[in-house]
Amino acid sequence: MTEELLTVSEAARRMGVSPKIVLSLVTRRDLPAVVFGNRTRIPASAVQVYVDRIERATASAAELARRLEAEMTKPTPPNDQEDQQ
Repeated sequence: MTEELLTVSEAARRMGVSPKIVLSLVTRRDLPAVVFGNRTRIPASAVQVYVDRIERATASAAELARRLEAEMTKPTPPNDQEDQQ
């Protein structure tokens, strides 16, 4: 079975970003690609791996933000030294 290769536009649609972002990711080597002359193709599996990685990172960041917010909204315990004065 052969790997499905996507155009930059197809990859951008699947990722929900602009083609310019996809090309930037390819240039930075954050997204693997195959270049034939002036044509760039991105393996569909690489697009899915990248999307999954971003979704996991986003979920982790959201969880961290929830924990920090919960920690910051906890009432502070009274200071024992203030009570003794």
